[in-house]
Amino acid sequence: MIREGNTVAPFFNMGRHAIVIEIREVKSSTWMVGGSAAPARIAKIKFVDNDEIAEYPVGDLMKVD
Repeated sequence: MIREGNTVAPFFNMGRHAIVIEIREVKSSTWMVGGSAAPARIAKIKFVDNDEIAEYPVGDLMKVD
């Protein structure tokens, strides 16, 4: 499970490590037969190499030890 303060790397750019600053939930605008879809979890991360801040879905991040 990814939490604030963890070191992570995006799946499609594993060479860049980042620190998780914040995790928040975003309501889904997709409706299914039984109701709305579950809320998505979005992580705000800060890359270590150049201090860039970006947002990624938590499912697109991998924890780095």
